[in-house]
Amino acid sequence: MIPRHICVLNFTRMGDLIQSSPLLKSYRIAYPEAKLSLIVLEPFRAVGERLPMCDDVMGFDLDHFEPLLNSAGSDLTAAYKVLSNFIQRATERPVDLLVNLSHTPLSATIASLIGANSMIGLMRTPDGQLTVSSEWINYLFSVMQERSLNPFNLAEIYLRLGPGTTTTPSLSFHVSQVDQQEAQRLLSSVTVDINVPYVVLQPGASSDQRRWPESSFAELACLLKSNGVQVVVVGTKAESSLAERIVRMSAGAAVSLCGRTSIGSLSAILLSATRLVSNDTGTMHLAAAVGTPTISLFLGPASAKDTAPLGNGHIVIETDLECAPCSYNMTCANPICREQVSAEDILPFCLYTGDDVFNSARCMKGVRVYQTSNDIERLRLNSLNKPHTGYSSSVLSFYRCFWDMLLTGAAVVEGTAEWYEGEDNSSWMEGISELERIFDRAERLLAELYTESASINRQTDTLKDCLKQQIVWQEMLRAFMQKYPQLAAFPRFLLVKAVTARSHRLEDYLVDMTETVDLFHHGVSLLKTLSANLQNEDQLYACCE
Repeated sequence: MIPRHICVLNFTRMGDLIQSSPLLKSYRIAYPEAKLSLIVLEPFRAVGERLPMCDDVMGFDLDHFEPLLNSAGSDLTAAYKVLSNFIQRATERPVDLLVNLSHTPLSATIASLIGANSMIGLMRTPDGQLTVSSEWINYLFSVMQERSLNPFNLAEIYLRLGPGTTTTPSLSFHVSQVDQQEAQRLLSSVTVDINVPYVVLQPGASSDQRRWPESSFAELACLLKSNGVQVVVVGTKAESSLAERIVRMSAGAAVSLCGRTSIGSLSAILLSATRLVSNDTGTMHLAAAVGTPTISLFLGPASAKDTAPLGNGHIVIETDLECAPCSYNMTCANPICREQVSAEDILPFCLYTGDDVFNSARCMKGVRVYQTSNDIERLRLNSLNKPHTGYSSSVLSFYRCFWDMLLTGAAVVEGTAEWYEGEDNSSWMEGISELERIFDRAERLLAELYTESASINRQTDTLKDCLKQQIVWQEMLRAFMQKYPQLAAFPRFLLVKAVTARSHRLEDYLVDMTETVDLFHHGVSLLKTLSANLQNEDQLYACCE
């Protein structure tokens, strides 16, 4: 059935919301007559309203709703009223398809209460249990824990949840004439001449480990001013003190509009800028969406291959350290990555283009420098220098091919490539053989569970033992990941899928675990086939670089 009303629920922050615009656009292209609604958190409603493919945007006021559930001053009656009123507004027109891009229990509750005919993403069963309806959502959950082996940009993962299009994915954001007028007024208030080039700096980030030092931003501002370039610092109201310190440290080389911009005026300020220099932030994606070249610094746990700005010609910089990017689950006691990039390193990318940029990048040491390019197949990070550490392109290319074949059913296309050049792949093949043995164990244990569940005289203790045995092969997968880290991505996916299996009713659990074991079988077969072919120079794949 062709959907007449599509609703996308996205309770993420500004950057992820903007990165979902290619998915939203794919639904608009595939179903031009359908109403496309978007539900976001209230602070980001203005962002959603500027995504031009959406017909309607609703904001959910989480800051008002959550305190009603707190044990200290809870008001469940008021909470129920807020939620029911919201659901009533969201379902004024019946929803045919709902896509939940969020990963919170509340988003799952709202998605299920909306009651669409078809749903994708995290949701709740009628008895309240969390469940997942899309393998790509399971994949998204799994790569949060296994990031080093993820070959996809977040926008690409989102896009794989959609109907599929043949156009090159791109970010979208509407900048109005009113936005531009407000931006001109703000720039004039800090004596920025809009007829003279200016660079925007975004020094804030979600954590200190992700932030380039304020002293480095101040030094860059001084270097830019000495080259005749104006400098404007932007950010949230909470980042105003950070911006003011940069202004002082630069002796006024930079001016601050931190905390003074709306989302509209910020987008217009970025639209007129020559460059944005930013940590991994939502502002970076906003600049990419309005077409402004970005120079982004991925520090601490920020990973360029996961969230680099979508588009062509963006400069992406990471530190050339074995530990970069670090884990989300740790706090680094010695975040030396923040000191690896100097203002002199960044300056050429703010001033030059073409060969001058390439020549500057080739000479840089201690960092990985990439330039983005975007086509119908993927966002590419093209290396501009030769770092000593970083992602194995052969392994990432293998996984791109593997996941698209496993989860999307993509066909294999022959191409040319070299894989495992100079590498000993005996451990890889040994790991696949061990993974096959774990699958045999999982299949046998599932068969025993089926037999016991179908027995007329089944014994409770025996059934409990069968259910406990399901944990055995999952523990074997955890041990496997420690032993074969380059093959850990697929076992992690299987574990996430097992965790999201419905467990309130044995019948549902058997269905979900059968799907998991079937995917286990399919995945092992693909690993064997692809690995065998990738060792044969006559059978190599276009998806492998």
